[in-house]
Amino acid sequence: MLTTDPVFSLTSVCLLKSLTLTSLAFGAYIPKATNITNRKFPSTFIWGAATAAYQVEGAWDEDSKGESMWDRFVHSDPTHIDDRSTGDVACDSYHKWQEDIELLKQLEVKLHCLVHNNLPTGYLESFNQAGVDYYVNFVKKRVKTLAHTYTSYFFSIRKVDEGRPSKDAQPLQTPL
Repeated sequence: MLTTDPVFSLTSVCLLKSLTLTSLAFGAYIPKATNITNRKFPSTFIWGAATAAYQVEGAWDEDSKGESMWDRFVHSDPTHIDDRSTGDVACDSYHKWQEDIELLKQLEVKLHCLVHNNLPTGYLESFNQAGVDYYVNFVKKRVKTLAHTYTSYFFSIRKVDEGRPSKDAQPLQTPL
C-alpha cells in the first residue's frame, strides 16, 4: 500500500508524476477524486500506464550508456526546454531501481526497456554490458510479478554515428 512514509521518497513521487503525465498526454480520463471506489470495471479491462527511461532513469552518461535523441536535443541548446531541465538525473531510477520495483509491484505496472542503453552506438559491436546488467537485475527481481511485458520503441532512439546508413540502426520491437 502506498503511504505518506518518508521512505516513499522523491523517486516514488517522480515515478508517479511521470506515469500520470504520460496518461494525461495520451488522453487518459482521470475522474475527480470523489468516491470513485464504487465504480466497477469489467474483469477483462486492462489498466495501463507508461513512462520512459528518459523520464525516470537518469544517469545519462554512466556505464557507457548511449546518448539518446533527447539527450542530444536538450544538451545541444538548453533553451529548447523552457525551464532548462534535462533527464540527466530524472527520478534517478538507474540508482534507485530496487525501490522502484517495489513501487511498480504495488501499482502492478509492466516493464519497458530501451535499446539505446544496451547498444550505445546502435550497433552490436558496441554492446554495453552494464546497460544489459541493469535490465537483467531489474527483470530478475520483478519477473514473478510481471503480467504483460514488452520491449518497445517509444520516442527514444539512440543517436548513432551520422556517417552510417540509418537503415542499420532501426529500433527493435520484441516481446520479452
